[in-house]
Amino acid sequence: MNAINPIFEKANPYLKLVLFISIVVVSFIICMVLGFFIAIPLFNINFSELLNALAQSTNPEYTSIIKYFQAVSQLGLFIVPVFLFTLLVSKNTKEYLQLNQRTKALSIAISCSIMVVAIPTINWLAEMNSKMQLPSSMSGVEQWMKESEAAAAKITEVFLNVSTISGLFTNILIVALIAAVGEELFFRGVLQKLLFQWSKNIHVAIIFTAILFGAFHLQFYGFIPRVLMGVLFGYLLYWSGSIWLPILAHFTNNALAIIVDFFTRKKQIDFDVDKIGIDENAILWSSISFVLIGTLIYLFYRIEKNKPSMAKLL
Repeated sequence: MNAINPIFEKANPYLKLVLFISIVVVSFIICMVLGFFIAIPLFNINFSELLNALAQSTNPEYTSIIKYFQAVSQLGLFIVPVFLFTLLVSKNTKEYLQLNQRTKALSIAISCSIMVVAIPTINWLAEMNSKMQLPSSMSGVEQWMKESEAAAAKITEVFLNVSTISGLFTNILIVALIAAVGEELFFRGVLQKLLFQWSKNIHVAIIFTAILFGAFHLQFYGFIPRVLMGVLFGYLLYWSGSIWLPILAHFTNNALAIIVDFFTRKKQIDFDVDKIGIDENAILWSSISFVLIGTLIYLFYRIEKNKPSMAKLL
């Protein structure tokens, strides 16, 4: 139970959405400002040096600072506003965010397994997505998209380029765990619920939330697979009534990529996982992957179909 009276509990979905967006903006600004001033003594640098570090986000020399601000931004953008918002709209935060629903061990195993067997399908979709071209009239937009994609790839390379176990676990914490928890609480825990209350159609809410989830990452040539993952995460929540299952699936996807990249750099994995599904055996791997995904999703649905759905929990 929340100690604060939820003054917006009876507000209409549109007002709640406006309130949520406002809290997100304010929370992000405050957390980044506080993070900025904390960073100065934390990293023992002055104001101008910190600005210089942020301006050179792909410089390996400033990796620790960039990772710090990545964590701060996720905290301010996703986690803090979600809990502040729920205090204002619900008497019970855990119930509103569906953090209190019990999950079956088999459902957990299936949720995580889907992300493993989906690797060839995700790779194939990403490859198809990367080959898409906009009309010539939108060449400027397409060039901007390519430049944004390249910049994101450089930052990702700096993040993942670690050689120690401590560096690996730091990446898993920031890029996998915090990101999975924060993004799922934000998109599935709050936004999907608000869009459902607004549209009265859970499928519309799931799909539209997934589109926003894909667009948020600003990696346009990975938009389609990310949207489809968002749809999957949405249905995992809807069928199970537990936010923990999409969080675990999301974490598995991110952590798996980080771990595989780490051991590939150390040459302890002698094949390119990113090529599975787009190499000479693309049709075979993608077909097997697609069948396994469908089978696991069906099993998950059969196991969870009798549990309270999101609709019943609202």
